[in-house]
Order: sequence, then structure tokens, then C-alpha cells
Amino acid sequence: MRFLVTLLIALFISTGGASAQSVLPTSAPDGAEPLTGDQIRALLGSGQNFSFVGVGAPITGTTYWDLATGTASGNFAIADRVKGHWGMPWSIDGDRNCLTYSPTKTVCSHIYAHGDGGFMEVYPNGTVHTVYTPMVVQPLPVPLEPDEVKGLLSRFLDWNQQPEISVQDVRVSGDSLVADFVHEDGSPAWSLQLDRATGWSRVPDASGN
Repeated sequence: MRFLVTLLIALFISTGGASAQSVLPTSAPDGAEPLTGDQIRALLGSGQNFSFVGVGAPITGTTYWDLATGTASGNFAIADRVKGHWGMPWSIDGDRNCLTYSPTKTVCSHIYAHGDGGFMEVYPNGTVHTVYTPMVVQPLPVPLEPDEVKGLLSRFLDWNQQPEISVQDVRVSGDSLVADFVHEDGSPAWSLQLDRATGWSRVPDASGN
């Protein structure tokens, strides 16, 4: 399902974020305090997607932090040549932000606020690993309509060879569209919420938000 959401994001939106040529901080700000665990949850789990730049390495990409599933995922590019998708378990240990790379390796860092709505990951030795900025979503020339979205999603499922899943309905919900997916037997699979003005898509949480 996360693969589907990531592909939809790539299909529907264009983004801008931190530039690899920007002057990036290499150490934690003097006198600044790292975010608490609750503050990390509020910032990273807000539903905002971020662009990132690796400090000291030619790595850029995007990331989405999902509180409901305890995962982080996105796309990456190394020197804008080697590109791909990444995803891994995400957790918050006290006031540290942790990513699990393998069953035997979990890396935790402190999070500091940076810029307007962004943040940086700082390792225990005080060095900055990654700098994040909120992704900028450009509006679509024409807002999305339910029939258009149903057709796009159905074609995507066909292309991705997922005959066991189909789009049951796409309905209007305020400024958004909600697409409901079902299994072959008609049982619910998942839903996808899309902003009609931008095309931005995400999986609603358990409360439907």
C-alpha cells in the first residue's frame, strides 16, 4: 500500500525543497534544545511531507513519517544519478528519533527545529546528518474530479498488476476526494484521500482524518 501511495505522489504533484547547493549546518545550533518526543511526534507525524539533503554526502530525497504504521518512507537520489524508493520502521525512543535499518541496526538521533517548519537530524556526537524542509506542493491547473481520479487509479492498478484490488468509489469530502479500494470479494482494502486542488494523496488515519 505504501508503494501505491508513493507512486501516486510522484504522479500527481511536483515539489520543491532544500537545494544540495544550499549552505547546510554541520552541527547543532548553539544553545538550542532538541525537540522532545511529543514535539517530534507533532512535527513529523503531522501529515506533512519533507524534502531532505544529506550533510556531507550527495544525497537528496523525500520522506513521509507515518504515525499510524510506525514507518518512514520516500524517494532518494545519490548525486542525482542512482535513484530509488526507501522505507523502514520508525519509532521514537524517549526524546530521540529512531530508524531501523535492519533487525540488528537501529540508529537514533536528536531532532532540532530548523528554518520555517523544517528540522535537522543530529547524531549523539553533535554532527548534523540530514536537513529537512517542508515540501512545496504546486496547485494543479484544473482541480481533480471523481471520475478522473477513478480512471487514473484504475489504470495504475492495471499497470502495477494488481487485479485483486479495484477502486470501488471516489467521493467528494470537503476540499478532498476519497477513493475507496476493495478486494476481489468486495471487502474493504484501504482508502486514499486526495486534495482536489493539488493532487496530494495520503492514507487517512483511523479516525478518517
